[in-house]
Amino acid sequence: MKQLYIAYVRAIFEYANPVWYHKLTGQWKDEIQKIQNTGLRKILDAFRSAPIKEMQHDAEILPVIIRMKEIRDQFAIRAIRAVSPKTLCEKSQTAVS
Repeated sequence: MKQLYIAYVRAIFEYANPVWYHKLTGQWKDEIQKIQNTGLRKILDAFRSAPIKEMQHDAEILPVIIRMKEIRDQFAIRAIRAVSPKTLCEKSQTAVS
C-alpha cells in the first residue's frame, strides 16, 4: 500500500514542486498534508485518532513541508551544478574530444 501511495498519490502533488510549492498559501499546504495523513491512515490501517507524527515515523514518510523543501533543495543543487564553471568546462572538453 505504501508503494502505491508513493508512486501515484505523492507523485501527483510533488510534480514540479520547486516551481509552485513556495507560492502556495498555508491553507493549500494544510490540504496537501491532510491528503498525506489520509494516506498514512490507509497504509498503516490506523484509527482517525492516531497521532500523525507517530504514523509518519512508523511509515517512514516525511511531513509534506519537509519533503517539499528536500525536493526543492535537491533541484537547486542540480541546477547549480549544471551551470557551474567546472561542469561547463568539462562539457566543452568532452565536446571537443
